[in-house]
Amino acid sequence: MSKPSPLPPSFYDHLVSWEKIDSLLDHFEEDHRHQALLTIFESLDHEVLGVVLTELDNTHHPDFLHMCSHSYHQASLLEWLESKNPGITLIIQEVLVVTKDRLTELLLE
Repeated sequence: MSKPSPLPPSFYDHLVSWEKIDSLLDHFEEDHRHQALLTIFESLDHEVLGVVLTELDNTHHPDFLHMCSHSYHQASLLEWLESKNPGITLIIQEVLVVTKDRLTELLLE
């Protein structure tokens, strides 16, 4: 499954298991799914940006923020991050899994 269309594209989209998020949304009534999807996306985005800014050397923060404002949706941003901090893709994947698991627990309580 690809990312749901109402969500803005991001450089890490291909790292997200949208199927798992879609199955999570099945637990919501139809009229609450859109808000749940937005909450999930915002949470994932917050966590990814947090880990990037934590792992990326401070000297690269201005360049990263500038690139985000112009090419947040392009996978080349992840390639740039990987060139500045090898292994950051794996760290982002890990934070995505942990965040999805936490959200699943919270949203299904």
